[in-house]
Amino acid sequence: MMIHLERSVGSGGRNLPIDVAGATDLLNAALTQELPLKWSGVYGGTLEDHIFIFQREAGHMHTPDGRIEPHGHTLQLLNHAASHAQLPLTHKQGSAAYRGRWFLDADKLSTLYGLQFGKVPSGLKVLASAIQLDPAIQDIRWIAYMLATAWWETGRKFEPVREDGQGADHDYGDPVTYQDSDGNKYTNVYYGRGYVQLTWEDKYLSLGKAIGLDDALAINPDLALDPKIAYQVMSYGMTHGSFTTAHHKLADYIDDQKCDYFRARRIINGLDHATEIAAQAAKLEMLLRLSCE
Repeated sequence: MMIHLERSVGSGGRNLPIDVAGATDLLNAALTQELPLKWSGVYGGTLEDHIFIFQREAGHMHTPDGRIEPHGHTLQLLNHAASHAQLPLTHKQGSAAYRGRWFLDADKLSTLYGLQFGKVPSGLKVLASAIQLDPAIQDIRWIAYMLATAWWETGRKFEPVREDGQGADHDYGDPVTYQDSDGNKYTNVYYGRGYVQLTWEDKYLSLGKAIGLDDALAINPDLALDPKIAYQVMSYGMTHGSFTTAHHKLADYIDDQKCDYFRARRIINGLDHATEIAAQAAKLEMLLRLSCE
């Protein structure tokens, strides 16, 4: 298992949570005679001590600096040492070991997100808390991909938003008159709204019925901007394949045998920006696992 670092870890390092977690894995594998470090993603003095120990004992450094650089000798030595050890499966990226109901600490996730990316979007904790309470979500990797999808679709805000341009230059941006069962008529534009940018009249109607709102979303599409409703739309749609005619859903791409964050984009919109979303999902997966330790 080769681990790469984005930034330096240790004394005077940037100490991003994902890098700290990777360094912790490597040190726990390499220094088998030492007490294992806690896998928290938060840098501390004990981790620094272990870096110094490794540099002196395995690296034979006379003046260890207590830091692991992304392309440095210490990281090369650690990866070599770890290649001869059995790393915990639960810390393997994309592993199915985190299936089942896990307690997600939304506060810790927000803290780690801020340390990793420099800013905590105001909507992250609300969305993470909603996912934690959702019995339909039984896999941390599903959570990672849901959050990555919302990250992209909301412009990194993690809050329900209106589509930029409100459907301009798209057929779904044209006004449509919906008539309810009592004959009342409502003229709306069914452009993207919510965590996943719900579009088209038929989707507003079908998803609204699926989450128990009957035709309320078709009558008033702005309801999709309510965080509770927006989450219900996202959860049901992504777990049931409601957003595309091919009915792509989370279980098609993430299960016991595979974790395909790239092709999972088909759940929402073909492979549009699939690379960026997949990369973010991988990072969020690590932060989520750190938040469930």
